[in-house]
Amino acid sequence: MAAEKKRPRIETQGKDAEESKREASDGGTDPTETEEGESETNSEAETEEDGEDRDGDDGVEQDHIDVDIEFYDPKEEDFLGIKSILQLYMDGEPFSLSELADRIIQQKTVGSVVKTGEDGDPIGIISVLNLHKHNKMAFVKEIEAHLRRKCPEKESQQELDKVFNAQEVGLVISERLLNCPPSMSAPLQDAIFDEIAWATEDEPTEELRKSFIFQKYLMISRVYQPPGANSAKRSHGSGIGTRKGNDLIFLRPEDEFFFECCSWHKTYPCARVEREGDLQQLRLVMTVPAKKVDGVRSQLHHVFAT
Repeated sequence: MAAEKKRPRIETQGKDAEESKREASDGGTDPTETEEGESETNSEAETEEDGEDRDGDDGVEQDHIDVDIEFYDPKEEDFLGIKSILQLYMDGEPFSLSELADRIIQQKTVGSVVKTGEDGDPIGIISVLNLHKHNKMAFVKEIEAHLRRKCPEKESQQELDKVFNAQEVGLVISERLLNCPPSMSAPLQDAIFDEIAWATEDEPTEELRKSFIFQKYLMISRVYQPPGANSAKRSHGSGIGTRKGNDLIFLRPEDEFFFECCSWHKTYPCARVEREGDLQQLRLVMTVPAKKVDGVRSQLHHVFAT
């Protein structure tokens, strides 16, 4: 059974779309390289582009690589690709990743994999799981234990108590390759939050419909911080969630807007030290009120309006 294409494709300029899909399938992007760092394929592409620029000096016009990005329902064939993308989700700590990947695939109504074609490997994943509904599953217990170790302050512990004891908190699972276009942010958020809204009306039982009614979302992401900044010491998001005030550099556009309206946040150093020059990579965990999501979506559409 063919996977359902869920959203219009996102195109970049350049080669014929079908040719690009074949190249993506034949060569493939290493799905293990998420925003932790650039893939070897990407580095080679940059080297080739440098060469193409030099050729351009001689009057030879060169094509750009064209990739069509599409969203699909997760399926069994995506299991290994989803695991590969999420392997660093808990900062490299071992956890029940297979269980998490299985649950993402089983939840057909809410969640998407991002691909360059139906038969390609996933280059991104987004899903939202109800923490209370899955609180007996090992991956939820492990995520909670991880966050409690990393956020030991009293205020953070109290917030985590609220998050993991409430019935209407959604865990946002969102990872993708570093070289995915930023313009993908808006349609990706549209896809997941539209599906949540539809699920509250279309699921076959009242219990399932209620399981997609969320009051807040828990998000775990990555940011960079310049030397000398002290935002990692601040644990509360209210009133200080400004881009300039916190000196954080966001890898994904949506994270910046979610951060600005979060009700609580905490940053902590990555166990696997990743640096870009003098920049230190941090983990960012935050809770975002569900009522703020539409505003974030509007901001993303404004930023990436054509």
